[in-house]
Amino acid sequence: MNKENNMKKRLIKLIILLSCFLFPFFNAYAYDEGYEIENYDVNIKVNENHILNITETIDVYYKESRHGIKRNIPIKNTYKRTINNESIDVEAQAKVSNIKVNEQYTNEDSYREIVLKIGNPKKKITGKKQYVISYDYDMGEDYIEDFDDLYYNIIGTNWDCYIKNVTFNITMPKDFDHSKINFTMGRYGSTFNEDVQYNIENNIISGYVKQREGYALNPYEGLTIKIEFDEGYYTNENEYEWYNSPHAEYFDIKKYDINATLYENNTMHVEEKMVVKHLKYYRDMYIRIPVKGYINRKVNSKVKKQLIDYKITNVKSNNKLYKYKYDGKYTIQISDEDESLDKEHEYTLSYDIDFGDDLDDYSDLFVYSFYDLYEPIKDFNLKLTIPK
Repeated sequence: MNKENNMKKRLIKLIILLSCFLFPFFNAYAYDEGYEIENYDVNIKVNENHILNITETIDVYYKESRHGIKRNIPIKNTYKRTINNESIDVEAQAKVSNIKVNEQYTNEDSYREIVLKIGNPKKKITGKKQYVISYDYDMGEDYIEDFDDLYYNIIGTNWDCYIKNVTFNITMPKDFDHSKINFTMGRYGSTFNEDVQYNIENNIISGYVKQREGYALNPYEGLTIKIEFDEGYYTNENEYEWYNSPHAEYFDIKKYDINATLYENNTMHVEEKMVVKHLKYYRDMYIRIPVKGYINRKVNSKVKKQLIDYKITNVKSNNKLYKYKYDGKYTIQISDEDESLDKEHEYTLSYDIDFGDDLDDYSDLFVYSFYDLYEPIKDFNLKLTIPK
C-alpha cells in the first residue's frame, strides 16, 4: 500500500502551535482519568525584591496504579499589560531556586519550564498521596516605569486532571491598594473570576475557588492573580532579560504580516513582510526558524519525544541575505544598507520549509514557530491556508 493510501487511513489530528504569543487556532485536550487532585493549597510569601517563596501542598488520589506526578514550573512567561492605553504582550524570564520536595524526584530543565517528575520510577502507588513542593521564584526587574505588579499563575493550566479543592494564602511585604487585586480562573486567556473568594487581613490574601459540579478546576484550567502597585513597591530586584519589552531596544516593528500555505505533502511556503523603524544604527533583522530538536507528543496517554529535522529552501528577500544554522535553528539575517533612523523600512522574506514524514502512524501533526524576535510588535497578522 503506497504512502498516500496509508495517510488516508490514519486518524489525522492537526495541532497548530504559535510560540511566544501562544495563539492557538484550536486545541486538542486529552484528560487523564487515572488520578485527581483532592486538595491543592498554595502558600506564597512575596518579598520586596520581587522574589516569591512558594510552598505547594498537593493531595492526590490515584484511581489507577501510578509512579507519581509531574509538576511543570514555567520560567518563561507571557504577560498582558496595559501601557499607555495599549494592551501589550510581554515575555519575561524568571529564575527558580531552592527546590525541595518531600518525595524522590528528578528535574528536567528547558528554556520555557522546569519539569519535576515526582515519585519512585521503580514503585507504583494507588489511593491517597500527599506531595509538598517548595521553591523560590525570582521574577526580577520588570523594566516598566509606570508601575510595579504581582502577576503570577497560582495554579498553571497544564494539569490534565480534575482538582476538587483550591486554597491559597499570599503574604504581601507591605500595604497596597486592595482595589487593584484581580483574580482570573479557567483555561488560558480566560477573564472569569466570579468563583474566586478571598479576604485580606494584615496584608495577607486568603481565599479559595468555589466548586462547580464537585470540582474547583477542570483539566487544563488554572488560577492567576494580578495586583498593580505604585512604581517603587519592589526594591533591589535582580536584573534579568525581559523579552518583548514594551520599551524596544533596537527596532520599533510597526507591522508584521505572515502569509503561509501548508500543502498535503507536509511542506509549507511562507511569505513575511515587516515594516520597521530603527531605533539604533543596527541594520540587521534576524529570523530564526527551529529545524533541529524535538517535540513532545501524547499518544495513548503517554508522552513520547519525537525528533525533528526540517529543511529550508528557496529563501528570498528584498534586502541582502545571510543564512546559517546555529543551535538547532536556521537563521536568516537580512541586512539593510540604509542607516536612516527617521523613516520606516520595509523587509520582505519568503522561504519553503519541508517538515518531512513524522514517522508516526497514530496521527499527523503540524507544529511551527511563526515568530522568534525579541522586540515588540504593534500590529501582527497571520494567515495560514490549510490544504483540507
